[in-house]
Amino acid sequence: MAVEVVSSGVVALAAVLRSRLLLLVLVGLASMTTSSSCSGARGRSLPMGRAPCCDRKGLKKGPWTPEEDKQLVDFIQANGHGSWRLLPKLAELNRCGKSCRLRWTNYLRPDIKRGPFTAEEQKSIVQLHGIVGNK
Repeated sequence: MAVEVVSSGVVALAAVLRSRLLLLVLVGLASMTTSSSCSGARGRSLPMGRAPCCDRKGLKKGPWTPEEDKQLVDFIQANGHGSWRLLPKLAELNRCGKSCRLRWTNYLRPDIKRGPFTAEEQKSIVQLHGIVGNK
């Protein structure tokens, strides 16, 4: 008899927790939806929260110049890359922090290996592909 009371109490508690979790998820999803009322254009919605970093007026977009690359490399070598959001202002670059981070990470880092794969690297890739497959 005592086991039935405990198990029914656990089941009831689980049901209450499940309903509260569902409510939290629904409230969370509602707060993360997009808002089309502030976009100004019909059918176009903007995400709520912080504005995208590259939407600020006056930021340069498009290809990087060699001068900008040198300025970014010189600043990072002298000061490091602690805060990508502050870096463009401190380095006097007219770019957003995300753009600076991606440029450094994908193109300018000195430890990036360039060129074709070695025979050993190719062997490792084929071996790992045999284990993992296409995923």
